[in-house]
Amino acid sequence: MPNRKKLSPMNKKIVKPTIYAYGFDKCGFSLPSASFEASGYIVKFLSYESNSSFEEADGLVIPSGIFEEIYWKSDVWGGKQLAVRFDKALLASREKQLYNAFKNGVWTAFLLRGVNNGNYNNWTDTDLAKKFLNSFAENVTNHDPNPYVTCKAAEFREYLDRFGVAQTKFWTKDEKQSARVLAHESDTPVALEVHGQFFFLPFFTTKNDRSELTAILKLSVESILEYKRKNDIYLPAWLTKIEFKSESRVKLEIQKTEEQLVKLTEEVGKWEHYKAILCTSGSNLSGIIVEILREFFDLRIKSEEKYVDDAVIYDEKGEPSFVIEIKGINGGVKREHINQVDSHRERLGFSSKLPGLLVINDFMDVEDFEERKARTFDTHNLDHAKNNNVRVLRTITLFEMMLASEDATDRKSSLLAALQAAAPLVKVF
Repeated sequence: MPNRKKLSPMNKKIVKPTIYAYGFDKCGFSLPSASFEASGYIVKFLSYESNSSFEEADGLVIPSGIFEEIYWKSDVWGGKQLAVRFDKALLASREKQLYNAFKNGVWTAFLLRGVNNGNYNNWTDTDLAKKFLNSFAENVTNHDPNPYVTCKAAEFREYLDRFGVAQTKFWTKDEKQSARVLAHESDTPVALEVHGQFFFLPFFTTKNDRSELTAILKLSVESILEYKRKNDIYLPAWLTKIEFKSESRVKLEIQKTEEQLVKLTEEVGKWEHYKAILCTSGSNLSGIIVEILREFFDLRIKSEEKYVDDAVIYDEKGEPSFVIEIKGINGGVKREHINQVDSHRERLGFSSKLPGLLVINDFMDVEDFEERKARTFDTHNLDHAKNNNVRVLRTITLFEMMLASEDATDRKSSLLAALQAAAPLVKVF
């Protein structure tokens, strides 16, 4: 376990547990180039962009809010509203590492600043600390800094005396779960321990120098190690090999559940992948569009490795139906985009009588679904498309078609009918 002293198999020397302090550079701290060693542990600093895996650590200390950016954006009425953007890919990768680390007995301390779930709890999954806190607690609310925090676990008193200014409060979801409130403000929890491996501690400082960072880590890590020393039960290796029948059955169920979770996660990943047609361009966009037309709409698509954007739709008899050109742009359709479809059709050796299909992720700089959908194209460019026998399919229209036909039995016919009927802009069927 993380706070047990380990023996090196080569020389039998005691190996101190290594604690990873991750992402503090995103809080404004300048990270030391070297680790620091205390009497019972070693702290290694990982930058936000580090390639080191959480699974290599014995313990983790991670501040909240480092994966997200909450900002003001303009709305359709000319006003301002809060919005959030976050590093979805890195967050998913780190979450997987943390889950694997948890299974291996690694503990994690999340240092909570102001955790903002959004006005309608629509930002509950935009940060690593936030996702785990929301899974163990409810009514998570951020507020102005409150220094009046009452410690309920003596091991954390020194840390809370110095850094325990609460900006987030919550309630535990279930009194029967393995959770303990470590501190509260006016009877509302602000610090929590779950399963002996997850710690949620309030965190506030007005300094960002290295000595302050060292103090934060020393006090938080030593509080946790002392708490675990007093509360954890460790079984020797020889005893863990002996199992009750019920214990073995439960472990088998856990294994099956984990395998099912992997399958479900892959399924969710596929749908997340499809959504990228509204936020990507280039070869990524081309590849995803071809996947959707093949897998979701069951169309016969042929494309060459070097020219995915030159894909061709074929009918059941093997005859070409459309030549596809795929683009991702800021702004609307331009005359040159239509001309590119025409030139690709010619280069592939097809007559101008064969319809071209421009699939375009337009107005990529507009970060709102309804606002982007409301944008229009220059009618002269649409007339040019019509005159050149080119249909125009917006990815936002394709996305709406997918939402509308998800439970349909014959998506292919509906899409082909909409493409044939386009004049030249394809409409949602």
